[in-house]
Amino acid sequence: MIFIMLGVFASCGIYAQDVIAKGDNVISGGVGAGQGFPIAELSYEYCMVDNIFGDNNGAYGLGAYTCYNEHNDHKNLTLGCKEYLHYQFVDDLDTYGTLMLGLKLPVDRSFSHTKFQGSIGVGARYYFSPGVAWYGEVGYGVCNLSVGVSFKF
Repeated sequence: MIFIMLGVFASCGIYAQDVIAKGDNVISGGVGAGQGFPIAELSYEYCMVDNIFGDNNGAYGLGAYTCYNEHNDHKNLTLGCKEYLHYQFVDDLDTYGTLMLGLKLPVDRSFSHTKFQGSIGVGARYYFSPGVAWYGEVGYGVCNLSVGVSFKF
């Protein structure tokens, strides 16, 4: 569904101003579902490179990710590094793919239960004002579906 929408936007030839550029910082917080429900998540992104495809619509960001969830009657805290590959198709809509690698730390039992954790997904941020956006992500891993708010500064 998302790929169909992205294809429609691209075929219309609609190109926009940058919604994320080198040096931008984005903090996002939200709730989701995946390995447990609800999942509370918080992430930070720093845009390291923009114009990566030569058409002023692509950017690369790197940041931190954390979430808290309860799964199989256990409480877990996930800490990781999250990569973002952005491509903007329309005004005010920041579309991106993500890859997160980190550790799933048990909160209510021994740290010997610590595991490597990863996730991959796609998402979008809709900027309804210059520095504030709603976001949504779908993917596979820690959080399969999440929604929340992002602040860019």
